[in-house]
Amino acid sequence: MQGKTQLERVPFLFAKHPILLSEAVWKGGVLPRVSLKAESPAASVVLLLTAAWVPANAEILTRVSFVYRDGSRSAPRELRNKKELRDWFLATDSRGISPAFRFVSPRMLEYGVFLIEVTNPEPAKEVAAIELEAVGDALIILAGASLRTP
Repeated sequence: MQGKTQLERVPFLFAKHPILLSEAVWKGGVLPRVSLKAESPAASVVLLLTAAWVPANAEILTRVSFVYRDGSRSAPRELRNKKELRDWFLATDSRGISPAFRFVSPRMLEYGVFLIEVTNPEPAKEVAAIELEAVGDALIILAGASLRTP
């Protein structure tokens, strides 16, 4: 995805390295939670996410909250396994959620990244940050984020 600035007509600013989230102990910079600075009014946030590994019994993969400038925060929106987000392997599996971006590795393995829009329950409030929290042992990859203004 390097070099891309838009995906499905949504402008993104992609990080040099994706953010990895999990409650499990993984090697190499995996965080249980991340806060993305926003400081803007927002109707929603569009996230470019995937799950690199998901336990068989996982129901909730991550939670997304809006943190407002006044110090309050929204109730977390849960991103459910196989509903809003799923494992990235076999991206075009017709039984699953369609990926927004699909790629094939040099070994001919297919992977996908998913576009998820989370609506701000209080769009009149200025958003200070978007917080993503890992749930369980799944390994979540955040590749990009974009705010939609009201």
